[in-house]
Order: sequence, then structure tokens, then C-alpha cells
Amino acid sequence: MSTLTLSAPIASGCAGVIHRAAPGWLVKTAQPDNQEDLVAEARNYRLLKAAGLTGSVVPDYDVSNSTQEALVIEHCLGIELGKLATFKGLTPERWGEACKQVSTAMAKFHGMGFCHYDLHAWNVIVSKEKAVLIDFGLAEHKAFNDHLSDEEWEFNQQADRYYLAEHLKAIYPDISPPAWYLDGLDVISCI
Repeated sequence: MSTLTLSAPIASGCAGVIHRAAPGWLVKTAQPDNQEDLVAEARNYRLLKAAGLTGSVVPDYDVSNSTQEALVIEHCLGIELGKLATFKGLTPERWGEACKQVSTAMAKFHGMGFCHYDLHAWNVIVSKEKAVLIDFGLAEHKAFNDHLSDEEWEFNQQADRYYLAEHLKAIYPDISPPAWYLDGLDVISCI
């Protein structure tokens, strides 16, 4: 078993803290009162990895200076969608390309039976080649929600798309709404 040593934190949220580890790897440790969220997120990463939809999750690493559960994930290179939208030199063509990449990533994610429930401009990483959804702590798979009808589950997936588009529209009103925004418009009439 290889050992990873954590760096100082580089980001944190309500559920966890992200540290750099070895080149190309990040480690997410749980906030003290959110150990169960990290366990659920690790389960989601394993399901996504099995489908080839996310970077490798390496459970056979030992994290040397962590006294709590830790999730080792591949570092996705790129820029957060929210930061991309602020670039002064951002062309409509590049924005359209990035939105298509995000739409493809969401379609794969949703097609696998997942809902994200926390899809916003800082939980999407965009590179020249692709977009990657990140932070699956609140995500759920349909298999674990069999009490929901197919229509209710589809509504939740539409809400993912709608929420991301609304978030972008609210923080960056001067950019064009992404095409997938239209896919979620019927959510408004249901709310």
C-alpha cells in the first residue's frame, strides 16, 4: 500500500476539506460532523468510476497524517465553469463549446441514473477537451431511491440542469444562457 501525505488545505466546503497529495491526486477529508457524507460520496465515486465517468478513485492508498476518513480522487485539470464565465477574453464560441461540454457531462451523469443535487458553477471543471462534474457528496443514484417514480426522478434531473443554468444567469447576467437551460424550463411550472 502506498502512502500519501497531505498538504495544507486548498479548498473547503460544508462537507469536506480538499488537500493536495501526490502529483495528480487530491484527498478529501470530512468535516468533523460529516463523516457519513464522505462515506456516501465515496460510494458515489465508486459507482461513477465503474461506469468510466470520473477520474480514478484509489482506495488502496494510506493517508499518513489524517486521523479521519479520507477519499483519494484524481485531480481534474481545468477551470471552474464560474471562473471561465468571468474571463474578459471569453468568446461566444468558447462559451458555447464549454456549455456543450457541460451538457455532455450532465447527460452521461444523468444517463447513468444519478442526480447531483448540488450542481452549480463551481462544481464543474472545464478543460479544452471536456467538462467534469465534481463534488458528489449530495448526489444520489436512482437505485437507492426506488420510492420515486420515473417521472419524479426525471424532474430531479431537470432540476439539476435548471439550477446550474439559473446559478450562471444570476451571477453572470451578461452571458448567454446555456442551451440546457431550455431543457429545465418546464421545472418552473412545477415549483
